Amino acid sequence: MATESHGEAETGLVFHPMDQFQVTPLFGADKVEWFTITNVTLWMGLTIATIVLILVFGARGRALVPTRSQSVAELAYGFIYKMVEDVTGKDGLVFFPYIMTLFMFILVANFLGLLPMAFTTTSHIAVTAVMAGAVEAKATKAEDANATAAAAASKALARALVDDVLRGSEARARAQGEGEGDDAAATLARAHAAARESLGRLESLVAALGAR
Repeated sequence: MATESHGEAETGLVFHPMDQFQVTPLFGADKVEWFTITNVTLWMGLTIATIVLILVFGARGRALVPTRSQSVAELAYGFIYKMVEDVTGKDGLVFFPYIMTLFMFILVANFLGLLPMAFTTTSHIAVTAVMAGAVEAKATKAEDANATAAAAASKALARALVDDVLRGSEARARAQGEGEGDDAAATLARAHAAARESLGRLESLVAALGAR
C-alpha cells in the first residue's frame, strides 16, 4: 500500500488513495477465492461484533438510570423505531427488526471505516448489492403476504354478505308467505330462489374485484 518515492523532489512514503479499497487475502493466501478470508471479512466481523457489544452487552443491565452504553443502545433503538413508525405507520413496525439490523450495520461499518488503516466494507458493490437484493426480496415477500391477506379478507367479507342475504331473503319470503297464507314449502322455495339470485350477483361482484 505504501511505496517509496524515488524522485529527486520527493522523499518518504507515498500512499495511493485507491489502496484503501483493495481486497487483500489474509493468513498468507495468494489470491482471493470464493471462501478466502480477506480484509473485508475481518472488518465485517468487527462490525457485527461492535453491534453486538453495543446493543446486547451494552443494554444487558436494563438499569433504571442507564449507563453510557445503555443510553447509546436506547437512543439508537428509539430513533429507528420512531422513524419507521412515522414513515410507515403502525402496520410497518413488523419490518422494524430488519430495518434496525440494516441501519446499524451500515452505520457502524461506515464509522469503523473512518479509522486509520481501516477498511470500509460498504465501499464495495458486492456488499451493497447483497443488501439491496435482500431488501427487494423482503419487500416482494411482504407484498405477496399482503395480497394473500387481502384475498382472504375479501372472501370472508363476501361470505358474510352472502349469509346476510340468505337470512334476509328467507325472512322476507317467510313474512310474505305468512301474509298470503302459503304453506312452509312454498315459502322456503321463494326464499331459496331469492337467495340464489342475490348470491349470483355477489359472486359476480367478487369476481370483478378479484380480477382488478
